[in-house]
Amino acid sequence: MTKKYSLNTTTFLQLYSFLTVALYGISFFTESLDDGLSPFYIPIEFIMIWQSLFIIFSIITYHRHFKLISNILLGLNAFVFAFIYIYHTPVDKIMIMNVLQTNFTEAAELLNWKLLSIFILLAGIPIYLVNLCLIKKNSFKQTLKGIISSLIIITLLGCCNIKQTNIMLHRFKYLII
Repeated sequence: MTKKYSLNTTTFLQLYSFLTVALYGISFFTESLDDGLSPFYIPIEFIMIWQSLFIIFSIITYHRHFKLISNILLGLNAFVFAFIYIYHTPVDKIMIMNVLQTNFTEAAELLNWKLLSIFILLAGIPIYLVNLCLIKKNSFKQTLKGIISSLIIITLLGCCNIKQTNIMLHRFKYLII
């Protein structure tokens, strides 16, 4: 018999956002070092991106279909990580345009056992674990409190390190679609 674990929405989304940044942001953070960001700023950058994802996920999943959206995002994250891992290139606007212009024959060549194993490891297992959890929905007030707390954290960290934050934001604007 499978045991169900109980989490509230805020805890689940904080954990989900943390793991997303930790697993899929490795190439982003290594490139940040190459672009002149201080190594001491990387944890601050990590926290700012983590809390930004928490806000985005809180807004996207507030109303309905919480597990469905989480499962879709896990699948997309796994494909993005596999692409970064296999081809050693970040996913940005130009890369997405290249993917959209790929024909069926080229796309079929990308489907291999390595991609499948990465997808099972980084999407299949987490999707299974998400579906094991009983997620208790927060009230609007609790959700708003979590979002405001995250905004305060981002603002304080960004303002205390304004020079490094400007470098990070300049770099990050190319990743936004």
